[in-house]
Amino acid sequence: MNDELTVARAEADKLISQANVLRLRGQIAAALDLCEQAVKVDPECAAAWEMLGDMRQEAGRMEEAKSAYEKATAIEPGRVSAERKFAECTLALANLKMQQDEWKRMVEGGEKIYMPKRNQGIALLLSALMPGLGQIYNGEFVKAGALMGLTMIGWIVIFASPDGGHVVQNMLKLFFAPPGSVSGVGMSPLIVSTLLSVIALYFYGLLDAVYRAGAHNRALEKGV
Repeated sequence: MNDELTVARAEADKLISQANVLRLRGQIAAALDLCEQAVKVDPECAAAWEMLGDMRQEAGRMEEAKSAYEKATAIEPGRVSAERKFAECTLALANLKMQQDEWKRMVEGGEKIYMPKRNQGIALLLSALMPGLGQIYNGEFVKAGALMGLTMIGWIVIFASPDGGHVVQNMLKLFFAPPGSVSGVGMSPLIVSTLLSVIALYFYGLLDAVYRAGAHNRALEKGV
């Protein structure tokens, strides 16, 4: 190797080392730029081409990564790491192409993706156990989290109160007390309102879960 090639190789190695540091820091774009410089400085450096392939792959540029690995193996036949990465890239691209073709076939052919119906009885049972469980069954996770969170807060407020230990007894008094005598059931207005809110959450959870499961099934039947 003559002096010019030696200098070029040393410069390319330096750029590759710097790119590795940037890669470890998560600065992929900057590392990719240094690798591009490295292969320009020394186009016959297999390590630079392989590193360029790595950076392109991490940047999501699979076709270009494959080309870089292919160049590395052409410069240095038998470079196992580059050959393996080239094969992995080729396989990944082939799988991606198959998935794209399958999706295109389904869309163009009017095929429908199978979605199972939802059992309204299961939705009802889950919601009876805990508001929000029926919504989880229906795939409405945000609504489920809100219902479960509010219900838990309500129960915490109730049982943290001085008369929380007698909440069942007080509930019976609440429902069987004469009209206008709520203040005499042994619970503060805050606890009464919280308890009623929890009960309302249970009813809402039940009705909403059953309705949404039914709406899902009706949409499937209509082909929506």
